[in-house]
Amino acid sequence: MMRTLRKISATLSRRIRLVAARGILSLVSDAAKMQGVQVKLLDGETREGERLQNYGFSSVPHGGAECVFLSLNGSRDQGVVIVADDRRYRFAGLKGGEVVVYDDQGQYTHFKRDGVYTKGKKVFAEAETEAGLKGTKVTVEAAEELTLKSKVQTRIWDEGLPMDETNITRNKREKYG
Repeated sequence: MMRTLRKISATLSRRIRLVAARGILSLVSDAAKMQGVQVKLLDGETREGERLQNYGFSSVPHGGAECVFLSLNGSRDQGVVIVADDRRYRFAGLKGGEVVVYDDQGQYTHFKRDGVYTKGKKVFAEAETEAGLKGTKVTVEAAEELTLKSKVQTRIWDEGLPMDETNITRNKREKYG
């Protein structure tokens, strides 16, 4: 009887110890509806599983990213990765309450305490029906070229007066000599 209890206890103890482990992602496949991963665990053990992500957010970590691997029912054959992080690229120095979405190229959208900042090699926004930009002070700055395109009439207003090509030229002379 005692031998049977020890055997059951040892099996249960081993399964409990194998439930969660730190790992290193070696491969990530984003081809299926759920990402597939290959994870290096203890002593060269390599396992495959799925990577669960929060709804509405998706990423493909590079090989070498760290992760938490859960073995469902204590079985390494039923593994899922529930979180992955990569200290090589992590955006550091946030204040309490701040949020950032970032990548390995230094591009980001940072929700700071004083506003939202976006930086990228190229930044595009597209609205299907309407877009607006509103603020007490709005600045548009272009180092080389500013292009406004429209398939319909374009109106620019300055101090309540409509701006046509003549008014834009006149205002430029009045403001800048």
